Amino acid sequence: MDVKLNLPVLRQFLVNHEITEIELSNLMEMDRSFIYRVLREQRGPGPKFISRLMSVTGLEFNDLFIMKN
Repeated sequence: MDVKLNLPVLRQFLVNHEITEIELSNLMEMDRSFIYRVLREQRGPGPKFISRLMSVTGLEFNDLFIMKN
């Protein structure tokens, strides 16, 4: 199974909280280019990304991610 980022949910969260992608990368303490690639589905989210995104947003795994076969 692959884990896919639920982009509409994350994008709405960022808009609601007025957080830019750069600010998100700073909050997550991850490289901007990595965040950029994940948000454009050029790269899958890894365990570090998943845990940090959940921590920063306070959202649950099932809200932020979709399991795909």
